[in-house]
Amino acid sequence: MGRTVTAVLTTFCIQMAYLLAGYYYTATGTYDIKWTMPHCVLTLKMIGLAIDYFDGGKDQNSLTPEQRKYAIRGVPSLLEVAGFAYFYGAFLVGPQFSMNHYRKLVQGQLTDEPGKVPNSTIPALKRLSLGLVYLVVYTLLSPYITHDYLLTDDYEVSAGRGRTARAPAGPLLDPPVSASLSRGMTGAGSAPSEAPCSFRSSLAGLSPAGYRWGAGGSPSGGAARAVQREPPANPRRRPQEGVCILTGLGFNGFGEDGRAEWDACANMKVWMFETNPRFTGTIASFNINTNAWVARYFFKRLKFLGSKELSQALSLLFLALWHGLHSGYLMCFQMEFLIVVVEKQAANLIRDSPALSGLASVPALQPLFYLIQQTIHWLFLGYSMTAFCLFTWDKWLKVYRSVYFIGHVFFLSLLFILPYMRRALVPRKEKLKRME
Repeated sequence: MGRTVTAVLTTFCIQMAYLLAGYYYTATGTYDIKWTMPHCVLTLKMIGLAIDYFDGGKDQNSLTPEQRKYAIRGVPSLLEVAGFAYFYGAFLVGPQFSMNHYRKLVQGQLTDEPGKVPNSTIPALKRLSLGLVYLVVYTLLSPYITHDYLLTDDYEVSAGRGRTARAPAGPLLDPPVSASLSRGMTGAGSAPSEAPCSFRSSLAGLSPAGYRWGAGGSPSGGAARAVQREPPANPRRRPQEGVCILTGLGFNGFGEDGRAEWDACANMKVWMFETNPRFTGTIASFNINTNAWVARYFFKRLKFLGSKELSQALSLLFLALWHGLHSGYLMCFQMEFLIVVVEKQAANLIRDSPALSGLASVPALQPLFYLIQQTIHWLFLGYSMTAFCLFTWDKWLKVYRSVYFIGHVFFLSLLFILPYMRRALVPRKEKLKRME
């Protein structure tokens, strides 16, 4: 079919249909380790390859700078496609990278010393060490704090305020939480491959709850199963990023200080992820390459719809389906969309209101505001990722009922209240000009 829209749409439909069929016929009510894990990564690669090849046949002047960077001009050989698809440092859980970037690796261009092997051993070991730290912490704590507790009778009968406060605990220590909200526009990677349920409980992951963090399970035997579950996404990805760095695939040019940067395949900004008090910050710092893929090949391609919000909603729907067919994924990404919209409204209100912006700029109050933001962030990050981690509607609905749908009530209320607050606190432009 050549470089045609038909070829792109056919590739997209075939790849997604095969993946979804795999989910349908192999899915269970818990987190599974099976062939769909690496295949969801391959699905994105093949779709991206088809789109880049399509862009390569267009007039360069009709492409955006980003599209020109990734457009494939020649015809990749079968060996190139196989190497790109099954590169040993990224075929299991990512990260995503383009064919052009892979070609640069093969041609020896990804090095800090032209003509020589890249000096990447130390940067790779640093990334590996960081991954091992996360892995050890998760291994030590996961037997004691799991999302399975949310399904127990003890949690069900606990006091309303107490169980609301504890709701995020399980998901926050599981892998998928961070990955899902993945924050922002895209959320985490595939259900099987990138999201055992820990974060993103995924906006923080929410953990995304679960950014990416832990799998669902029955009320009994949670601690025993936690030890056997898939490691969290953070530890899994850090070593793989180390492999990409070691081979040179992670080379990303030189910084302003002249030092080589090895973050081309980085899927997480660790410090930002751990300290940022905003949901959008969590999303921007986790599952970076997957989010960039969705933005580049899906979100921006929907520009013709004329609505950024609609494009974002459809992108999140695509991500939810890419993760799997469980209702928990749809609920998690629905919460992500709601939270991001509300957070944006709140940020704009504070920025445009002289009273609120002045209050927010008082240095003495900064620690208090940070504490409040971070409390809301982690509380509802875990709330959002609960559905992501528990998968099926009967499980996550039971938990949400036990806390009276506090997350939905809180953010839906703000969605309708903030516009009225804006009318009251933000002066009209004409009045503001007179004040100046």
